[in-house]
Amino acid sequence: MTQTTAPPAVTNSLAIAVFATDRCRRLAQRLAGHGYEIVLIDDAGELVARAGAGNLAVAIVHVASNRPHHRALVAQLAPACSVLALTGDSGPDGETARIRALMAGAEAALPVDVDYVELLWNVQALLRRSAARTPRLRVGPLAIDSQRRDVRLRGEPLALTPIELQLLVALARSPDVAQRREELLATVWDWPDADRAGSRTLDNHASRLRRKLARDGDDFVVAVRGVGYRLR
Repeated sequence: MTQTTAPPAVTNSLAIAVFATDRCRRLAQRLAGHGYEIVLIDDAGELVARAGAGNLAVAIVHVASNRPHHRALVAQLAPACSVLALTGDSGPDGETARIRALMAGAEAALPVDVDYVELLWNVQALLRRSAARTPRLRVGPLAIDSQRRDVRLRGEPLALTPIELQLLVALARSPDVAQRREELLATVWDWPDADRAGSRTLDNHASRLRRKLARDGDDFVVAVRGVGYRLR
């Protein structure tokens, strides 16, 4: 039997909010232990306000059949952040509840008894989609518009390859944070297998990106021994 392994945590500058039913609290503790920034929120109004302020990447909401107002909450959150709905069990009633959650605006809907590893993969996918909705980044003198594929250093354009741009964006979302090789390979090259993290592909592209960013003597891309890379 093939064993499904957990994905490496994807670093994101925005938090994952968990609308805190007891089941969600237990999931939140496991997600936090896996390296994600988790915010427990008990009040629906506070959750909507945080999402509207642009402070959340993903909201996990338990949409129980006896709590229809939670489905309305999904509809309120959907325009501002990615929503993962946990609904019912794996039976027919749960399937109906998941369809309703998706119709309300959830990007993913899973049974409340979902396998934890499957939950992790879905959270990771939602974090990537959330990142794609915020294409403009600024780190010191670096201005990055990933949607327009425009990178400028002190106002002067830089010519980057598509992979170099993706690598820069991945690092720029959490500046000064050392990102593991596995995280970068999963985010930039979509390689979920951590065993492939020994590839020289990452090192070669990071080296070329470092040279291009060092035009004015800067040293933006820093190798962190035994970990990966960070953007300084």
